[in-house]
Amino acid sequence: MKVVVASAHRYPDLARLWFRSMSRDLLPALKRAGAEVEILLFRDATPEAFDPRHFPGATLLSPGPGARDFLEFYDFALAREGDVLFLLDADVFVLDGEWAASFLGRFGDPTVVGVSLLRRRDQPGVYALLART
Repeated sequence: MKVVVASAHRYPDLARLWFRSMSRDLLPALKRAGAEVEILLFRDATPEAFDPRHFPGATLLSPGPGARDFLEFYDFALAREGDVLFLLDADVFVLDGEWAASFLGRFGDPTVVGVSLLRRRDQPGVYALLART
């Protein structure tokens, strides 16, 4: 199973903290669950301020054709080759990677197309969504 983790970031310092947290807690858990993982990080503003050395293994994207802004980036990410898309807000840090990775098993049921890791009514502008591609 291939999981594409996609997140849009405006601030390079927050993106560095987010990426370090994902690399420490989420990515190893996804890999232990048998997933191949790709990270797409969209640099919504000042792409030149995002030093690629701080994001090893991630694909850094800038605004351009096919992804002019963060909204188009989500469509771009959905079209990426993979089995599951994990849309993760820049403000969401997964502290228990095993817990998040445990939801991959839900996709064994062909009627499951998405799993939200946050209650929508509590956090209307924040998301952590696993979706079948």
